[in-house]
Amino acid sequence: MILGALVVGGPVRKAICASAAIPGVFEPVVYQEKLLVDGGVLSHLGPEVARYMGASVIIGVNLAKQRSQFDQESPGMMTCILASIGIMGDELARLNRDRFDVLIERDVGNVGIMDFDHKGELREAGMAAPQKEMPKIKALSQQLDSDNWVQCFGC
Repeated sequence: MILGALVVGGPVRKAICASAAIPGVFEPVVYQEKLLVDGGVLSHLGPEVARYMGASVIIGVNLAKQRSQFDQESPGMMTCILASIGIMGDELARLNRDRFDVLIERDVGNVGIMDFDHKGELREAGMAAPQKEMPKIKALSQQLDSDNWVQCFGC
């Protein structure tokens, strides 16, 4: 495995499988003699990828800000692996916070991202979170000329 390799282009199926290749959960994907795993191992938000691709303004959305507490005394191995990955992601987001011009984070208390019994709460929180950041986003949009505000890479 090569640390921090950014793959641009290639088969979509391989990209999707690699993005889902969470270490300890799914096997890595072999592509061009490299082992690829979920990019969240380095950063689940990826501001460095946006900068590399030429973005001058980066707006991040952190969906994994808060997670559920264990509801049993001895959680299973998969629960522990996923919780560990979540803890690492939280720490990476904290360390990379200053790399975003705006970082949108939802507030849902102890409802985890995979807690589908509370999908209404998650949806409402997801709709409200960007609204809190709109003043910053509008201020940034005024600093950019209209040709640079929306850019589609690879289109």
